[in-house]
Amino acid sequence: MQARRLLPLALGVTALLVLAGIASHGRPLSASRGSGPTATFFDYLFTTIVIFAAVVLAAFVYGVVTSRPGAAQPRRGHWHIFSSMLILALSAAVAVLILHSKFEQRLKQLEARGKPASAQGRTLRTIPPAARGARLRWD
Repeated sequence: MQARRLLPLALGVTALLVLAGIASHGRPLSASRGSGPTATFFDYLFTTIVIFAAVVLAAFVYGVVTSRPGAAQPRRGHWHIFSSMLILALSAAVAVLILHSKFEQRLKQLEARGKPASAQGRTLRTIPPAARGARLRWD
């Protein structure tokens, strides 16, 4: 990576880390009251994803605005089209092989073999009535 691109990237990561530190007010993201992350953790996760999406959108807009319309890439030869079609066909063939090889059933059997007998009959937990979706947090 070029040094002139590394500095803005490092500054951006540092800015996001500072923003996360400010948003958390020095508190941990979990309260250790049971298994799994708390709703607060998912609030912060959702906020981080929204901030990251905004940064990506800003970078995209910057790239569109600063690009030169006349600076097109050179034409690619027929080998580029052929290799793209070959990769597409090979990917489809692998997908068909996985689909018809009963890979999913074997994977489920392998997973069931590794579980203890008491865990095999368990059902999924129900969602409690007080559950809510993730929210943006700016506190």
